[in-house]
Formats: sequence, structure tokens, C-alpha cells
Amino acid sequence: MNGVRWRVQLVASSFCFRLGSPQRKPPSSFQDTQAILIENPFGTADFPYHQTLFPPDPRRHMWFCSHFADAMLRFLEFTLFAPFPICSDCLMDSSNTGKSQADSIACHRILDANLNRTMEGLRTLEDLARFQNHGSIQNRYKTLRHDLQRFTSDWDKSALLTSRNASEDVGRTTKTESEGLRSDGAMDIAEAAAQRVQQSLRCLEEFAKFLYSNSSVGIECLRYQVYDLNAQFLLAQKRDLAFLAKSKLYVLADCQMPIAEFQTRIASISRAGVDIIQIRDKQIDAKQIIEYTDAAIAVVDPGQTRIVVNDRADVLNCTQAWALHVGQTDLSVTQARSLIPGRCVLGLSTHDLQQVKEAIVVGADYIGCGPTFPSSTKAFESFSGLDFLQSVVNFLNQEQASLPAFAIGGITIENLPNVLATGTRRIAVSHAVWNAESPSKATEQMRYLLDQGI
Repeated sequence: MNGVRWRVQLVASSFCFRLGSPQRKPPSSFQDTQAILIENPFGTADFPYHQTLFPPDPRRHMWFCSHFADAMLRFLEFTLFAPFPICSDCLMDSSNTGKSQADSIACHRILDANLNRTMEGLRTLEDLARFQNHGSIQNRYKTLRHDLQRFTSDWDKSALLTSRNASEDVGRTTKTESEGLRSDGAMDIAEAAAQRVQQSLRCLEEFAKFLYSNSSVGIECLRYQVYDLNAQFLLAQKRDLAFLAKSKLYVLADCQMPIAEFQTRIASISRAGVDIIQIRDKQIDAKQIIEYTDAAIAVVDPGQTRIVVNDRADVLNCTQAWALHVGQTDLSVTQARSLIPGRCVLGLSTHDLQQVKEAIVVGADYIGCGPTFPSSTKAFESFSGLDFLQSVVNFLNQEQASLPAFAIGGITIENLPNVLATGTRRIAVSHAVWNAESPSKATEQMRYLLDQGI
């Protein structure tokens, strides 16, 4: 009603001036009246207050105009305008493309606050992912941030900045106790930032429909992308990827010996320097795999060695194994993630560079790369070889991706220097350690070469 009210005040103001000085021309618009009263509170040559009904006190003039306007509006509301809606043009500020000035200011203020909030949240998540070595996730947050900048590039920046009034924001000092606490460290920070981004994007989408409708669809797409990416990142926070990042020696163990002997061998190679042991045996049933997995977990120090289950998500769910490993013909990474606890690491076998790229996209925590050489453990029609390892190293370096990659397939103490020459610093072996004459000694030799990088 502000537009109508000012117009009625104009009538009142003109009426007053006419009474005092009929020869003088009254103000032509409510802006003129407002300007005269503000800039010349004691009158002007054209409009001396002593010639009106009022003494030289602009406050009384404004008081009369205001009350006159209120009275006229009440009269019009209950008489002339009651059967008909007031013309929308009278309620709008023509300078803001037909939208009410009050709504425009309020919505620009909301858009400005939520755009800042979204950018801040995305940057927080991006930096968390970056410095926790989640290279692919960090790149996706960065891309989302730049996409949001692109979708909002045609917004009226002057209107956004003009509407900003942080010092008088009534919500600035309204805080809950939890807002000042991040007791769980990175996990709490990630969860708070993720919620902030999702909620702010929803606000941006809704209020953009009013002022910048062309951008609302793009923001909606970003919101759905953020839902998936936040879920992936928050689950990654629950996994111990720091242990994975420092791991170099990975051994595949079968279950073809008595369980007591199996435990002795597991314990010996763990003490000798094996970081990760995968329980892998296609010749026994699920119940036996569970028994051997539990037996392995029982004899290792989790600060030194972690246990992985091959292929079987059902087996993992019946144990406290640290990770699941799947191949290209097994469950997909997405399917496996839906079946295992969020705390569990997930590895994927790759045989060419395209599969490596896909592993990054789907969010595998580590990859096995091979087969490098012929193996006595598993038969292959072809071998990826050392060239594949070299291409993986080059690609990961180029993309600044922190995805741990373990060379696998026929690696022995004799050919390990050739593997290391490609720049690969992690290996997965089976026969060379598990079936060695002295598994612990073979472990120590390989571990020495890996640590030296030669």
C-alpha cells in the first residue's frame, strides 16, 4: 500500500500549499514533496511555510499529510475499493520491473545472504576435501562453486550489495549452543557445512524464482548434485583413509591351511610390515570365509594392519573387516556402498586407464592396477604391464588425484625394481609373500625396497 499512501500524502501536501498560496504550483510528485520536506525543512522561496496553514515546523506538516493519507485510505478501502481489487500498478514501484519495492529489497537481501552462505559452505567443504586428500571430491566441490557463480552472473550485483545490512540483521546474534561447538573436529565441520550449503541452495532456488527465474532451474540442478556429493564426502569422513594413504604393502591370503596355522602366518607378516591383508578364497563357503576373516582380525594390531574381504559384502557385514574389494565383474562401487557400513573402505580392480578414470568418478577409495606380470594366483588373457602402471602414475599426477593405486599381478622381489621405476609406490602381492618359504622374511625384503623407493 506504500505507493497509494504516498500518492494520498501528495494530495494532502498540495492541498496545504494551495490553501496558503493559491498562486504557487504544488509539487508534481510524491518524490518532489518528500525531497522538499527533507532538504528544506523550513520552507523555500516557492513554498514558504508561513504562507500555509502550518508554522515553520515540517514535522507537523508531515504529521498532517500522514494522518490525512491514513484517513483517506480507510475511507477508500471501505467504500470505493471494497468491491474491486486495488490496481496492481498502484501497489508497485515502477522502477523495479513491476515488483513491489519492499519485496524486491527483502528478496535481494535474502539472495545476498544465502549466496554468501552457499559459497562459504562450498569453500569449507572444498578445503576439507583438499587437505584430507580427497582429490576427486575437492574438484567436484570446486566445479559446483564455479557453476553457481555462472548461474548467478546476471543477477543485479548493485541491488544485492545495496540491500545488504549485516549490522542490523536480527538473526546475527540469534545462535544455538551447537553452532559454537565442533567437538568432533572435521566430521562436525563437514556436516555443518554440508547442511548449510543444501539449505542455502534451496533458499536461492525459491527466491530466484521471484527475481531471476532464468537461474532457478540451474540452481535446482546444483542442489541435487550437492545432495549426492555431500553424502559421498560425509561417508568418506567416517572411513580411515589416513591409514590407506600411508599403506604400501598389500597381501592377498587364501584359506587353504588349518585356521591355527593361518593365524600364525597372518600375525607374522603383519609384524614384518604388511599394511593390508585381503582374505580371498573362491573354493570355500561363506561360513568358512567369515571364520577365517574373524581369525585374521583377532591376531593383528589394527594400528599396523587392516583386514579386507574380497567380493563378499555379506561376509563383510558379518565381521569387523575394514574394507571390501570388488572387481570389474562383481558388484559396482555404488551397489557395494549401499550394502556395507559407511565406515568401510572400498577398493576396485582396474585393468586400463578408462577404468581408473571411472573409479575416480564413482568414488573408489583405492584401486588395484594390473595384471602387471603373469601370475600363479589368477589367469588372465592379457596383461596390462608396466606401461599401464606408468600411465596411471602420469594420469594421477596430472589430475593431482590422491587415489591410492596398488600395482598387482605376478610381482616378486626380483621384478619389484621395475615396478618402482614407473613411479608406483604401492604393490599388492600373493604368492611372493603368502606362499614364500619364509613369509616374514619375504615381507621384510619387499618392505625395504618399497620404503627406499628403489
